[in-house]
Amino acid sequence: MQHTSAEIEAAASALGNQLAAGIKVREAVARMAKLQPKHAELWTTAAESLSRGGRLSTQLEQVWPESVVAALRAGEESDSLHAVFKRTAESMQVKAQVKKIYSKLMSPAIAFLAGFGVFCFFMVAVIPKLQASLGGGETSMTFKLSMVMHAVVTGYWPLLLAGLGAAGFGIAQWFRQPGSIDKLVEAGDRVPRLGEALRNLYFGMWAYQMSLLDSAGLPVKQQLLLSVKTLPECYQDGVLLMADEVEKRGIADSCDPDKQPEDDARRLWPFYIVTAFVTAHETGGIDEEMKRCAPILIDEGVRKLVQFISVADVLAKALAAGMIGMPLTAYFTQLSSSLTKAFG
Repeated sequence: MQHTSAEIEAAASALGNQLAAGIKVREAVARMAKLQPKHAELWTTAAESLSRGGRLSTQLEQVWPESVVAALRAGEESDSLHAVFKRTAESMQVKAQVKKIYSKLMSPAIAFLAGFGVFCFFMVAVIPKLQASLGGGETSMTFKLSMVMHAVVTGYWPLLLAGLGAAGFGIAQWFRQPGSIDKLVEAGDRVPRLGEALRNLYFGMWAYQMSLLDSAGLPVKQQLLLSVKTLPECYQDGVLLMADEVEKRGIADSCDPDKQPEDDARRLWPFYIVTAFVTAHETGGIDEEMKRCAPILIDEGVRKLVQFISVADVLAKALAAGMIGMPLTAYFTQLSSSLTKAFG
C-alpha cells in the first residue's frame, strides 16, 4: 500500500533530522517503527535489511513514489541521504499546502447546491401548501413548475432516491479511477484565470521535485522522466519532449518557448520555469534555480486561484439567491394578492 504524502513527509523529516545529527541510517530507520507504528513491520524489515548490507531505497520502492525512491537511490550513492530526505519533506509539505488550497474550489459549488436545496424545498413543500390554502387556480410559471415538481417528488420519490444514490455512488467511483483528477485539471485548464493558476501551482510542485532529483545528482534527462508524473497528464507532453531533446539541444534550447513549434506544449510553460532552466544552463545549478522559482510559482498560483474562487463564489451565491428568491417572490406576491382580495 502506497504511503500518503503526510506519512512520507513525517518519515522523511524524521530520518533527515536523525541523519543530520550523525545517527547511522540503520539506527534511524529502526526508530521509525515507533514514530509510525502502522508501518512498523516495514521499518523493522528495512532496518534488518540494512544490517545485512541492503539499501533503504529497495525497501521503500513499493510504498514511496518512484521519483522519490530514485532520489534516495542516488543519495545513497553520493552519501547525501540527509539532504535528500530534507528536500523530500519540503516537497511533500508543499504538496499538502496546495491540496488545502484546492479544497477551497468546493466553496462555490457548496453555495450553489445549498441555494438549489432551499429552492427545491420551497417548490416541493411550501408553494403547494399555499396553492391548496388558496384553492388553486394560480397560473404563474413558478406555481406551474411547483405543481410539476411536487407531483414528481411525491409520486416517484423511491426512484428519485435511488437515482440520487446511484449518481452519488457513480461520482465517488469515478473519482477513485486513475486519471480522474487529471481530467478535471485538463477541463479547468481551459477556463480563463483558473487554467493559469493551475499551471503555476502544478509546475511549482514539479519544480520542487526537479530540485530534489538534481540535488541527488541525477542526470537531467532522468530528472525529467522521473518527475513528469508529478504533473497531470495534460501538462506532461512538454516535459517528455524536453527529455527527448535535452541531450542533443541542451537545457536552454530544449525549454525555450520561442524555439519550439507552434503547437508545442512548452510554449505554454510558466515564465519562471523557462527562466530557471535558461539560468541553470549558464550556472549548472538546476537544483538552486528550481528551488528559487518553485515558491514564486506557487504563491502566484495561489493568488490567482483565490481570485478565481472569489469571483466564482460571488456568482454562485448570486445564482443561489436568485433560485431562492423566485419561489419566495411568488409566495409573497400571491399571498399579498389573496389578502388584498379578501380584505379589500
